[in-house]
Amino acid sequence: MKKYLFIVLFYLPLASCEPAGSDGPLPAHGPGGTYNLKSKPGAPGNPDNAFDYAGLVHNEVLYAYYADTILPATADAISGRVDSIAGLHPYFSGLPVTAHDLVPLGGIEHLSSNGAAGLASVLEGLPLSPQARNGFGLLAVEFLSKVDRGEDYDAIHGLITAYESQTLASPDHTAAEKELLLTATSIMRHSAHAKAKRPKKNTDPDWDWLTANIAGAALGAQYGKEHAVLTALKAGIMENADTGR
Repeated sequence: MKKYLFIVLFYLPLASCEPAGSDGPLPAHGPGGTYNLKSKPGAPGNPDNAFDYAGLVHNEVLYAYYADTILPATADAISGRVDSIAGLHPYFSGLPVTAHDLVPLGGIEHLSSNGAAGLASVLEGLPLSPQARNGFGLLAVEFLSKVDRGEDYDAIHGLITAYESQTLASPDHTAAEKELLLTATSIMRHSAHAKAKRPKKNTDPDWDWLTANIAGAALGAQYGKEHAVLTALKAGIMENADTGR
């Protein structure tokens, strides 16, 4: 918990009482324009989150990535493998391969090697109101502390879905802010589930560290849901592969 406290201390002064306004209802972003994920105890979904397909796709690509016994060992190769797998998924059909690296590889490597400091730098630059940035920063701290303590997944899932409910109901967040935040939280929920479902140590996927994954989700979400998934995967896999640590 201590290694994340500076994030809390940094963001608490940024809270403000000025509302950011609202841009209207949120669209759904699954295949065909809609997405309904039935939630049940122990499952990662939240059917109330219109952007929850991002988390589901994240884990589908994640498991496909770790399906091979021989995995890439460099940042460039990791990025290329993620892009290759994503290119076969219909979620990315509207995203040209040339746009997969909209978030520069160097920036992703920075996240993978700087842990909480990398996450703090992402939070500082997000296009959010002070209230939205502060709230997401506090969520990230509590989420990571629960993950580090090995708390039951249902408690982690409840933490995130409660935040999502508050975000959805808030009149102080714009539609663009809600999309960014809810895309990132979907990936957080599904990433934590991937970590929790590992049957024992040293079994694939090698998914222990989630700090860079969260930072990548938030960073990429600024450019769209596909970029949130790609950047989260690349940053998280690099962090877990020890390419930058």
